[in-house]
Amino acid sequence: MIKVAIVEDEHKDIENLTALLDKYGEEYNEHFEIFEFQNAITFLTNYQPNYDLVFMDVQMPHMDGMEAARKLRKVDTDTLLIFVTNMANVAVNGYEVAAFDFIVKPCEYASRCIKMDRVRENLDLRTDKKHIL
Repeated sequence: MIKVAIVEDEHKDIENLTALLDKYGEEYNEHFEIFEFQNAITFLTNYQPNYDLVFMDVQMPHMDGMEAARKLRKVDTDTLLIFVTNMANVAVNGYEVAAFDFIVKPCEYASRCIKMDRVRENLDLRTDKKHIL
């Protein structure tokens, strides 16, 4: 089971990401436990580092995704972080907070599948390393 946090202020985009994960899970026999957060402040309040993957919108009211990612990285350096944005030029800033990848809205399903394949490969490698140790 992959634990996923979606931090997104647009309900339509939360639905799209959830639908992507549902469809991907059916096709690849993967199970996701999805947690939805309407803003970064709610997400970061009482944060526990137990998510495998975080989809973080870049543009949100009260605290933008980059600021939230900086705060996230202070308490959790392992969680895979994928930015969700309307602006491709934001991707460069993602290196600053060790973002795993980014998705430009709207994104086709096939493109998102490639990103999810990379997520699963990364998580599988982490699990394999834990078993070796």
